[in-house]
Amino acid sequence: MHSRLPALALAGSLILSLANIIAGAFGLRPALVSLTGLELPGLLLTPLALLAAAALILSWVNSLMSNRAGMGLYLGNALLAPFGYAQAGLPWPLGLALALAPIPFYRGISLLAGRGE
Repeated sequence: MHSRLPALALAGSLILSLANIIAGAFGLRPALVSLTGLELPGLLLTPLALLAAAALILSWVNSLMSNRAGMGLYLGNALLAPFGYAQAGLPWPLGLALALAPIPFYRGISLLAGRGE
């Protein structure tokens, strides 16, 4: 059981991260409207948010996951994903919890796996 926990943690954090990237892309427009009152079309902002996330992922992977692009992606998702989840009908606290979940999820199960060795 303990030998599968790191793989489970990685799969769970990847699924949550992908969901957060998508929610963050759709949450950019409502975040801008809510914070600045600026109303730009979602057909423009969603692809731009996805391109920015892709650039951060590429930078993070190309640096062998050692630069700050991964943390930038995580923080961007933490800021924007709750707006995207709210658009999908989830309550704000649940959207925020999902947006913040990938790193603690991975670290928690990683610690459990380390105890079993």
